[in-house]
Amino acid sequence: MALNDLTEMHDETAWADGERFTERGNWAMFFSYVITGHDDDEDPDYGSETAWAVGEQTFIELSLSNQWGFIIGPIDEGQYAYDLYAAAGQNNLDNGTHVGMLIIDYDEGTLTVTYDLFDGFMLNEIHFYAGNDLPGSVAPGQLSYTAEAIDDQSYTLTLDMNGSLYIAAHAVVTGDFGD
Repeated sequence: MALNDLTEMHDETAWADGERFTERGNWAMFFSYVITGHDDDEDPDYGSETAWAVGEQTFIELSLSNQWGFIIGPIDEGQYAYDLYAAAGQNNLDNGTHVGMLIIDYDEGTLTVTYDLFDGFMLNEIHFYAGNDLPGSVAPGQLSYTAEAIDDQSYTLTLDMNGSLYIAAHAVVTGDFGD
């Protein structure tokens, strides 16, 4: 029979082999399966870490917080690229992992910011601040713009802004943070 000869085809039901729903009568069966992904127990370096775009000054230097993190700016319109580092406590980049880049395009009052991670890393969430003054709080959940459940290597945010800007760019990143 040719595949395009529909006159000879018949419809039938089918069930996967498994356990019967009932002992008699209905011949339908069910089974269970487990979808497996990355096993965190197999790789102790795989997990989630906090990441910041590395700017010109630290929160500590600016007396904004005693936690690690950076402020970019002030910047004027133009194009910029900043390193994103995860797990660099006390602003020690030697102890952190370079996980990607923060790309900034600020042109004619439009600020376009892209978090772009390297292969092997995924964005879980972002927290972002851009303003003409330093932020009132640098706690990630207190920053002006947030996105959660991203599950991608890249995320772009577009904002209408004006003047010179200070920026704080935070992310929660999943990946292999081994040596």
